[in-house]
Amino acid sequence: MVVDGVYSAYELGKAAFSVSRNGVLAWTAGRAGLAQLTWFDRKGNAAGTGGPSCTGEIARLSPDERHVLLNTVAEHDGFAIVEQKGSGQVALPGIRKPLWMADGLHILYARKDGNIYRVVRRAIEGGAEQELARLPALSGLMDVSRDAKALLYKQGQKLYSAWLSSTSMDGSPGIAQPQWVADSVQGRFSPDGRSVVYSAVTTGGRLDVFAQPFPLNGLRTQLTSEGGRDAVWRGDGKEIVYRKDKTLYLAAGGR
Repeated sequence: MVVDGVYSAYELGKAAFSVSRNGVLAWTAGRAGLAQLTWFDRKGNAAGTGGPSCTGEIARLSPDERHVLLNTVAEHDGFAIVEQKGSGQVALPGIRKPLWMADGLHILYARKDGNIYRVVRRAIEGGAEQELARLPALSGLMDVSRDAKALLYKQGQKLYSAWLSSTSMDGSPGIAQPQWVADSVQGRFSPDGRSVVYSAVTTGGRLDVFAQPFPLNGLRTQLTSEGGRDAVWRGDGKEIVYRKDKTLYLAAGGR
């Protein structure tokens, strides 16, 4: 350790320090500005907290609502599976921004292999990886359908979909043929896998929320007119929760 007490802000994703060419270190004194995972009821009242302090970038609730995929500060690579009340956790070393599979027993993530990205599935307790797709380019995985047949992922400022394969690593699938969804880096499948919700740029550069049938064989429906992002479906598909600034809103499910 060179120096302790360096300020960092989770919304920036980095600590406040710099090093000159001749080795002089400058920093802002303080401590990490971490987030606490908090549960809210439908009236916006805090109903409890769960998990350890985190960077606040990603928190994904498991299908059975008992665990959370969380980027924590306690793990070297930043991710762990945490019990909802924070009483235990499983570290995920070397795994970046994983997704839950619908069974709650497996996670999905990507590994760079030369000039391609291998999308693999693994049991949460460990074990062998099963390759489900190969992508020519990737910035991050966004969502996987409940039937594990389709994937949403981002590349740059665009959202794409690709079909997953059940082929094992002994018969590796070929390069997937991605389909452009929208100029957006946010996207989630509906619970039945028949729609996608995402944010796209509208008038004046504002992000608004849209829903569109999947596969993309129908017109999209605009769900907001005054801004919205980070939209997710309620478990039964009847409502969509989205964020505008620091406030959460509800919209009809778009079906």
